[in-house]
Amino acid sequence: MPSQRKLISVLALSLSLGACALTPREGFTAADQAAAVVPGFGPVRAWGDGPARDLARAVLGSVPGRGDVNVLALSGGGAGGAFSAGLLDGWTRRGTRPAFDVVTGVSTGALIAPFAFLGPAYDATVAKLYTGDGAGGVAEPANLIAIATGDGLLDPGPLRRMVDSYCTPEFLAQIAAEHRRGRRLLAVSTNLDAQRPVVWDMGAIASSPNPRAAALFRDVLVASASVPAVFPPVMIEAAAGDRAVREMHVDGVATAQIFIRPDAVAAAAPRRRVHVWAVVNNTLPPEFSLTAKGTLPIAYRSLSTVFKAQTAAEVTAASETAHRLGQDFELAYIDRAVPFDPTTPFGASYMDQAFAIGAREGQDGSAWHRDLKGLGEPARP
Repeated sequence: MPSQRKLISVLALSLSLGACALTPREGFTAADQAAAVVPGFGPVRAWGDGPARDLARAVLGSVPGRGDVNVLALSGGGAGGAFSAGLLDGWTRRGTRPAFDVVTGVSTGALIAPFAFLGPAYDATVAKLYTGDGAGGVAEPANLIAIATGDGLLDPGPLRRMVDSYCTPEFLAQIAAEHRRGRRLLAVSTNLDAQRPVVWDMGAIASSPNPRAAALFRDVLVASASVPAVFPPVMIEAAAGDRAVREMHVDGVATAQIFIRPDAVAAAAPRRRVHVWAVVNNTLPPEFSLTAKGTLPIAYRSLSTVFKAQTAAEVTAASETAHRLGQDFELAYIDRAVPFDPTTPFGASYMDQAFAIGAREGQDGSAWHRDLKGLGEPARP
């Protein structure tokens, strides 16, 4: 794991080199972006902030069956993904975990979403990734030359190798099989040029006969988890007619901490009862912590506060929309303060505690909140 001194040195160097010339990009227009598609794949994505019917038609289709529609939404949160990992494990042990018709993931939630989509058989795999030192290796600073001439502070290699390790042909074949049954797995990235969320139909990508399907599947997951300026962006090859368009995609949390569109689900499954399960991989209630003086501590604390407020606003709005449409909505989040050291962003102590909270509350059923009034109350110690 990177030490505090090393992280601060890396950040200081990156700021001092901010004026360094980088490799220029080939330009394209907003009209090109509006017309751009990923060649050879058909309709595998949509704007996440688009009209509900357009979104439903592009990435949801018509949800098959006649019973309840169960939707699972997993938020960003970095190491807080351990909470989702524990929650899924405890939920399985409780015996009430449904088979989800739609699973959405943003950032760390996007990395977990394929496992949640495939079911309890992968609980142990997720637990291994999100406890102990399983994910610790992804936070390795890039070398100084790469920082000076590149796009991020951290080496993207460990994150990509982690994604590559489980996105095997067999894994993608299982996702494709569930997609053909009508279930949907969605991941969200941010198109930085357009400043808009992009929702990717991961099942459609996994099902594609295109020889680049596995590479695109992995690229989307890495892009969704690539924190801007921390990890390099992922360049997605698209085309607008005969013109090549290299899109810049970064972490989905830049535009959506969690992706929940009750209106789109209602459009895809009319006259069906919908149950939305939203999991926030973070502590939503306010947490008191004495903020040290200095640029870095103040910047970190401020960003943490912004993300917390943004997430609370998003889940509150989604809950209100769901209830207006007659849908059930339940929210799980880390409901107590867990010591977190930003200089070791994937520290084993934090992840193990978050996993334990999720596992315990998932198993006893206390994780789920229907009343969101408690979001404004201070977190329990």
